[in-house]
Amino acid sequence: MPDLKTGKRKERMRKTIRFIDMFAGIGGFREGFGRAGGFECVGYCERDQYALRSYRALFDTEGEWYCDDARKMQPDDMPGFDLLCGGFPCQTFSVAGKRAGFSAIHPNPHWGWVPHDES
Repeated sequence: MPDLKTGKRKERMRKTIRFIDMFAGIGGFREGFGRAGGFECVGYCERDQYALRSYRALFDTEGEWYCDDARKMQPDDMPGFDLLCGGFPCQTFSVAGKRAGFSAIHPNPHWGWVPHDES
């Protein structure tokens, strides 16, 4: 964007946003952030062994903080981050899942983040 006084273009310093990928699944958030640019994953959390295997095959996770159960996380053990993202429980909506939608009983601790009708 040009400086209004001088007419010269100012270069902005771009900060890399460090994020932790909670309920990471196979890495949808991480892939999107990677394509957008300007993001660095510093840690992830996933308890499903099959999703975790895919995540680690798709992304270089060496040296990153990892937690297998969000309920056991200790904030003092986590690396510094700017953004904490949490994946939506897509299994209940996916064609690969049972497609039960909001009526599904979902044991993941993040389910409470999403307002839903229990009727």
